[in-house]
Amino acid sequence: MSRIVESCQKHPTLPRDGASIEEESSWRWNTKAKLNYEQSTLEIGRWKKWHTGTHELIAPIYENHYTVEVLLGETYVDCFSDQKHIAGKLAGFGSTQVAAPSQKIRCRFDRSTEAIHLFIPRPTILAVCEELQQRNCAEEIAIFDPCFATDPTMGRLIEAVAGAYSLNDAFISCYVESLMVAILARMVGVRSDLIIDKPLNGGLVKWRLRRAIDFIEENLQENITLSDIAQHAGLSRMHFAAQFRRATGLTPHNFLTLRRVERAKRLLSDGKLEIVEISADVGFHSQAYFTSVFRKTTGTTPSCWRRSTS
Repeated sequence: MSRIVESCQKHPTLPRDGASIEEESSWRWNTKAKLNYEQSTLEIGRWKKWHTGTHELIAPIYENHYTVEVLLGETYVDCFSDQKHIAGKLAGFGSTQVAAPSQKIRCRFDRSTEAIHLFIPRPTILAVCEELQQRNCAEEIAIFDPCFATDPTMGRLIEAVAGAYSLNDAFISCYVESLMVAILARMVGVRSDLIIDKPLNGGLVKWRLRRAIDFIEENLQENITLSDIAQHAGLSRMHFAAQFRRATGLTPHNFLTLRRVERAKRLLSDGKLEIVEISADVGFHSQAYFTSVFRKTTGTTPSCWRRSTS
């Protein structure tokens, strides 16, 4: 049971273990996203400072994060991006605005309203675009900004995320992960102006597949999980498993097993280690289990294999 919880909490786009929604001291300010430039975790903030009458707010600039604002109430908003007026409208529940990294955003609101902010690292957005488009995407992508267009679906998803953090549940990370995948798909899928490279016909893009295989090869003796491999490739495990199978014809688990058996064959032929030592060296927790997997894969036992190759 603990391994399931651990794998849920390792998802690269989620807030770190024990994290909560940060109550913002100023509009769109998130301490972790602002101060830890290199961090790759999606962070969440809540803005609910109340003002009387019209008020103007200036957002901090994030160089490595997209900022997504979703309103949880109604207000009239004038929004300026890099001094250009991009919205002047009555914005309702679920109204969304997306600010790209380094973009300057300034807004005037005619009344106070609560908002949830997502601070999403560039690599996360890139990974989501590649998965949705099934194509390689250039590093610099332009995500469509709804400019506070009302989107009740986005509002309900954001409310569900906000409400999840009040729950005392061991599987909260899995629940939040599912919501986040839906939110990112909604945000990118509505419309995105992507600079496309070439079709991704083989599942994972080559560099992700190479990273995954290298990680597996370097850690055959370790108790690595699907979540570990997916995280190293920079994807959620839900997307990674399907894409890996499309690229290799094998599930990650089957691929890992075959690589362990191939290494075991080499060690058996070498003759320097006892079978129990080889079992541990290729990541099996017991010699009996190793023998069972080896026989199922090769049709013979490790002892018979050693004798046939000696």
